Amino acid sequence: MILVSEWESIKKPNPLIFKRALEQLNVPPNVSLFVGDHPDNDVKAAQSVGMKGIWKKHF
Repeated sequence: MILVSEWESIKKPNPLIFKRALEQLNVPPNVSLFVGDHPDNDVKAAQSVGMKGIWKKHF
């Protein structure tokens, strides 16, 4: 599943975008992970709703 923040009118790090994805997938945050390229907007934001956040560094 893909949620595009512009289509949802919610920009990260707003936790609502993560909560909406979890609701649509019907999964709890504690068994979910989010991989992103920004330590705050992706990783910390996902962690704020109880998901595991993974930082994909670009080299």
